[in-house]
Amino acid sequence: MVRQDQITLLMDNIHQRFSENKEDYMEELFQLTKQSLSIISTATLKDDEIEMWINAGIADLIRCGIDAKKNIENALIKSTIVMFVKANFGNTDIKDKELAQKTYSLLCNNLSLSSEFKVVNNDS
Repeated sequence: MVRQDQITLLMDNIHQRFSENKEDYMEELFQLTKQSLSIISTATLKDDEIEMWINAGIADLIRCGIDAKKNIENALIKSTIVMFVKANFGNTDIKDKELAQKTYSLLCNNLSLSSEFKVVNNDS
């Protein structure tokens, strides 16, 4: 597994990248997530919660050894993050949440098997 200091460093880098380039790629994640939650793009009431779950999804991918930071613009990573948000967001139908959680877990398992998406451990 990935060491805690590596996770902290990756999360710091992600936070910096989100801060610097939020307009560039977070907007797309926001729109994809809102669309998947059936929230109109002009609604802003739940934006903070959506951003929180997007960040939590990225952190969870990193915890699983998936280099979400390096691959943040990859469609598989984006869809995995959207599924994480759908599985955890608000008071939606429990069956939808369960399906989203199963889909998220399946995507995480598949991503973790691909060397393209694994966190590179430079200690070896």
